[in-house]
Amino acid sequence: MSSPCRQSLRLLAPAFVAVLCAPMLHAQDASSPSIAAPRPQEPKVTTTIGMEGSYFLLHRGGRLFAKPLPRSGEVENVPPFLVWIVERVPDGEAERYELRFVGNEAGDYDLGAYLEDAEGQRAQGLEPMPVRVTALLPERHDGSLSSSEPVSLPVLGGYQTLLWILGVAWGVPVLWWLVRALIRRRPRRAAEGTAEPTLADQLRPLVERAIAHQLDAAGQAQLERMLLAHWRDRLSLRGLPHLEALRRMKVDADAGALLSGLERWLHQPPGASEAPRVEELLAPYRAVRAVDERELVPASAPTRSAAEAR
Repeated sequence: MSSPCRQSLRLLAPAFVAVLCAPMLHAQDASSPSIAAPRPQEPKVTTTIGMEGSYFLLHRGGRLFAKPLPRSGEVENVPPFLVWIVERVPDGEAERYELRFVGNEAGDYDLGAYLEDAEGQRAQGLEPMPVRVTALLPERHDGSLSSSEPVSLPVLGGYQTLLWILGVAWGVPVLWWLVRALIRRRPRRAAEGTAEPTLADQLRPLVERAIAHQLDAAGQAQLERMLLAHWRDRLSLRGLPHLEALRRMKVDADAGALLSGLERWLHQPPGASEAPRVEELLAPYRAVRAVDERELVPASAPTRSAAEAR
């Protein structure tokens, strides 16, 4: 090999070695932690454009202030990111802040960049406060409205079905009230039809027979025993002889009314002008339960009529 060729190889050898070693050196530099590119911090709060977010900060140092917000009406000067302080509460040697923010453009923001000290300078000594504002629409959206499939709601049958439902809901309580009223009225009517007889019902046929002069001695005795059974305890007649009990009953205003009337009817001639007031005389006995004839105590001596008791 001639000397010019050897000299050319000597000049190209370093360049050839550099080309071979360059990838290895690049990989070593990329894997070295001392010169690696810093990773972006994950946002602590994420919200969407136009939606308000909250952040709580505990700060030890001077008082913090938010950068002034644009005045109302200055639409063209609204920044893409706004921060303001809602509340400041002392917490020992520190202060606790409640920050609110709104992003008008999507992106990552640091709340510390929007806080100032008392002199209007950017606050120092703050921890990173990364937040993220995302967009609801795709990045390259052209702003046109997209059609969506109509959502079908469950239909109960239309307007007529709704009217039927309302009618049933209104009519069921009314029907229930009517049925309940009928059920309550039936036992009452049955009770009225099967009402227990009163003492007035027992005395009425005997009194009517006495007025017609058709009441015999046995009927008079039955009438006296019924009255005596009713007034025995009320006038303290228990234990008295039958005739003495009848005499005391005659002098009583309430008990003697019917006995006195019976005496007049028995002695007045048939066809007398006086019309007996039967219902008026029987009125005190209408609310009295009928006397059980099996419990009537027969007189110890032959029964005399009320007209003969003096």
